[in-house]
Amino acid sequence: MFTACLELLHHNPELREKFKNSKLRTGIAAGSSVREELMQRIERELGLNELTICYGMTETSPVSVMTHHSEPDMEMRTSSVGTALDNVE
Repeated sequence: MFTACLELLHHNPELREKFKNSKLRTGIAAGSSVREELMQRIERELGLNELTICYGMTETSPVSVMTHHSEPDMEMRTSSVGTALDNVE
């Protein structure tokens, strides 16, 4: 979905100009990690500086592990789907 948004902005200069003033700052990617190059583009072009990556199952209601946008190491944020939440083993 984020790749599609980036492509849409890339091919539509008018929309890209409107998007520059967006208040968008946070979002969730679910089900898989986000490679570092894509995370950098998402931050730079979409302004999503607080993107969290989550993974879970219906049985865990629904998130079991997640990254933290405050993690300063980009590689740690992009090389996994995060760490287990409280009360999850």
